[in-house]
Amino acid sequence: MIAIIGKIGVGKTKFINSLNKKYKIFISDDFITRIYKKNEIGYFLIKKNIGSFVLNESGVDKSKLFLWLKKDKKHWILLEKLIYPILKKELENGDYDFVEIPKLKSENFDFSSLFSLILCLSTTAEKHKKNLKKRNVDNSKINAINEKNAPKSIINALFTKIPIVNIYGNKLWKYAKNKKFLQFLFSIS
Repeated sequence: MIAIIGKIGVGKTKFINSLNKKYKIFISDDFITRIYKKNEIGYFLIKKNIGSFVLNESGVDKSKLFLWLKKDKKHWILLEKLIYPILKKELENGDYDFVEIPKLKSENFDFSSLFSLILCLSTTAEKHKKNLKKRNVDNSKINAINEKNAPKSIINALFTKIPIVNIYGNKLWKYAKNKKFLQFLFSIS
């Protein structure tokens, strides 16, 4: 499996969706959204271990959850301990080719052993800002998420352990359409 990492708003989802026709892909955010729905496993774990104050009529309210997470670092740790084992099980059983995963490694959990290659995407500051504006994400959320998934710290931690390919550009999704590039990735993974 090849992991796709990068800061929020860099173009990871567009890149991986460009691979969808030929490869089996997995988007972590979509999976989390699914398990946060009412009566799904993530919903029940959060309700039991965190409380119903972060829920709404359809499931886990991500805005309420984020406000709670910002209050204390221990909250992030608890959420990771609840949700990451479910995510890991899905990745182990899913037989995916490419996985968009914002946080590959944390203090309490390490997904890196599941991957044969890491693809780290980055773009220009201008393009990054434009992407974030489209998503209507406020600065406090951007900073909190970027602090948690910090691609550079992941690269430093895994340097020499797993092959890492850095891709920098404005139209990253075009790499996903390039057969030679994809053949190269699979040859080194």
